[in-house]
Amino acid sequence: MRIFSYSMVMLGILMMVSANVSAEMTLRQITALHWLPETANIARAYSIAEVASGPQEMSSVDAKGQETRRAQSSQSLMTARGLPTVSSHLASGHWGYWVLTRQGDASRSFFMPSLEDLPPDPFLEWPIWQAVVAREATAIWAGVGAAQREKIFGDLWRVFEQAPNAHQQHALSQARRIERMRAARAESTAQTILSSLLLAESQFQWRRAHYLESVWLLLEGMMHVASQEDAQNARFYANWLNDLPEDEVRQLRQIDINLPVIVALLVDSATHLINPSKERDLAVERMASAYSRLTLFVSNPSIYLDQPIRGETLSESGACLSATKPRVISECLADLNQSLANHFQSEELVGANGPYSSQFLLRELDLISWQRARYLDGYTQWRLGQACQVPRWFNLLEWSLATAWWQGLMDADGVDLDGDQYQSNVNSEWLPRVAQFKQEAHQWLECMSGGSPKSNVIAKFVELQRGLLDALSVELETAMANFYREAVRPQSDIDLDQPLILEQGMTPTSYRNTELKITPCDPVRACGSRVELTPSSVLLDLVPAGFWIADQMRLGEVSFCYDNVRWTDRQMSIARANDSGVADYSGRLSFNLLAEFTHTNGDIEPIFNRHLETKERANFFFGRADEAQLEMDCPYGLDGQPVQSTLENERAGLVPERLTYFTSIPTPTSAYLSANWETWQLALLDDEQVTIHHATGDRAIYLEAERHRRALIDRRERTLATQMSSLETQASNRQLVAAMLEVDAISRLMRRILELHYGWVLNRDDLLRSLVAGEESLLSRDDIRMARDQGIQIESLIARGHQRLDQFEQQWERYPDSLTQSGQVPAELMMSEIMLRTFSDEQSTAP
Repeated sequence: MRIFSYSMVMLGILMMVSANVSAEMTLRQITALHWLPETANIARAYSIAEVASGPQEMSSVDAKGQETRRAQSSQSLMTARGLPTVSSHLASGHWGYWVLTRQGDASRSFFMPSLEDLPPDPFLEWPIWQAVVAREATAIWAGVGAAQREKIFGDLWRVFEQAPNAHQQHALSQARRIERMRAARAESTAQTILSSLLLAESQFQWRRAHYLESVWLLLEGMMHVASQEDAQNARFYANWLNDLPEDEVRQLRQIDINLPVIVALLVDSATHLINPSKERDLAVERMASAYSRLTLFVSNPSIYLDQPIRGETLSESGACLSATKPRVISECLADLNQSLANHFQSEELVGANGPYSSQFLLRELDLISWQRARYLDGYTQWRLGQACQVPRWFNLLEWSLATAWWQGLMDADGVDLDGDQYQSNVNSEWLPRVAQFKQEAHQWLECMSGGSPKSNVIAKFVELQRGLLDALSVELETAMANFYREAVRPQSDIDLDQPLILEQGMTPTSYRNTELKITPCDPVRACGSRVELTPSSVLLDLVPAGFWIADQMRLGEVSFCYDNVRWTDRQMSIARANDSGVADYSGRLSFNLLAEFTHTNGDIEPIFNRHLETKERANFFFGRADEAQLEMDCPYGLDGQPVQSTLENERAGLVPERLTYFTSIPTPTSAYLSANWETWQLALLDDEQVTIHHATGDRAIYLEAERHRRALIDRRERTLATQMSSLETQASNRQLVAAMLEVDAISRLMRRILELHYGWVLNRDDLLRSLVAGEESLLSRDDIRMARDQGIQIESLIARGHQRLDQFEQQWERYPDSLTQSGQVPAELMMSEIMLRTFSDEQSTAP
């Protein structure tokens, strides 16, 4: 009798069954409970407890016996509560099987755990045994009395009756298939029914949107189809897979970017299996690739298997793969024993103990997780600042392959080997090594939590990543601000990330170049003026907004100048009463104020041209009275010239008859402009006082600015994306590059830690996997590249990164502390251990 030990003591026991079930609980009903989603987890926990507790005398069930059984079932349920969604497949953990089958070992059998090998604490291997008991429920409960079955499963049947009809019908159909499997006279018939059962379950899970579970069930079912060369079931699989809507399959990228490819590989495999005698190898190749993508996140087993570091293992496989002679088999077993004894612990196979840095980590992350397990755990505790004893890793892929070889060699037909010798190796070396590793991994995870239930290693990384995202946001804002400063002029106020708005009555920008000076357009036409005038804000506002937008975006520059400075309405008057030879010239000052936009290529675009003529008259010249000079609109350059004149001789002898004058400009044009500029600026705003010769709208320049804005954004996003997706931290914006590398490294490391220590969760939880392997996964450099290619703004990715991290945290917190603190035994190790344990038990009971 096996003794059922409980590794986790939970507070409270479920309410004991009190309902009286009127009808007798049939075995079909009990089996159906194992396949109904609403009751499967509990029913399977009851079945595991039943097997683990061993046979009991059921002829007289007293109250104490009932209470004991209920306590066992309830405690089992409490132990199982919170574990991943109930699973029905046994495809995980078979790396060795796929490698050997792919290499041509067509006779390789698919190892199926038996209830006879249930360990003392089966809930440590819950993912495997709950799938086993679901298929064996009829046999498990056949020896239990009807009354006792009613007491145990009565409440569950009430749940069954309230479940959706489609769920009920599916569960009952699965129960009937299991009855037929049990009644089958031939093993091949039972295997055919099992393939149908797995296909039906896969279809059911697909309809429930449990896609990972559906794919795993497909893989296992096709493993059986391939081993039986079952062309009929292969056709059923192929037909259903080919009928899957393409849009549904494409959407699987949200869970895992490789999942649509995995489904395509299974479609090809099923198609090949319709003609198994000729195309079985091709089918196996496709399934092996699907398995690699599901478990190792690589496209093909060869990515790992063909590495030179596996030279020793490769040489062994060549000699042992097709071994048939006892001597050769004995040598192969000796080699495997030596390999297993060494635990495949070399740095090439499990990673080194350092050095620890983000740069080194990124290189390590490019390899298979199991090949770098020691380094990844070491980096984890270094990064989290913990001082825990890293588990003494051995390469579990090599271990799985070695135990698969072991099984095949020990089962070789016609070979008589001394099993006791190898049983001793199993019991004294291999199984203790597995137990030691499981204990060390468990202790390491608990140590990493620091004794706090909510501070498990994944939770710590979530907090670390949140801080790294904040740091990345700061560096990104700095980089964007630097780009802005280079792209636009100081004091600019446009938002590059928003479309420019230029509509009637709206002011899209308040930017004005207040450093502008108004100078002559051409000194030749300035009537001698050289003065620099300062435009007022109201004068600057005469320039349409589109030009100021273009100016601040460095598409060119707005400028002002005055032109055609001259005197109009000129009059000449005698300057000296007794001298008609000299005169004062008066008039009104006239000039044009021009605003222009000079493009960066040198082209000049006029904005406006306003002509002003002063109302007041002013003396602008003194000189010889001459009609020719009166015709001159600008006397610039004539001042200082002598003018001789003849006086009327009223006082003969008292004054000379001739006087010499010098021409002069009473008020230079420069001074006149400066003195009256404030007044004239106001006049320039009055359309009634000025003549507008030209006025350009800003629609065209606005459209050019909007195109340039989009080009700037595109350039900024591509520049930032290129930098952030680079590994070169010495490039420009190296702080930004380094911050992105930190975020990328932790996102990828979190998935690797899940692979190593929580693999069963990662392979069954669609949402959790989507957040580390799907299109919307934790922020990484792949997201940056995608943003660059799809025109997504980089800044928005930071918010997405926080959102995804929060979603990941919420999903992770759904799991109980018993799982998050202790981890899960890797599938490859778990299946190998069961295989070795099975061999040991068989040798112990052999006659």
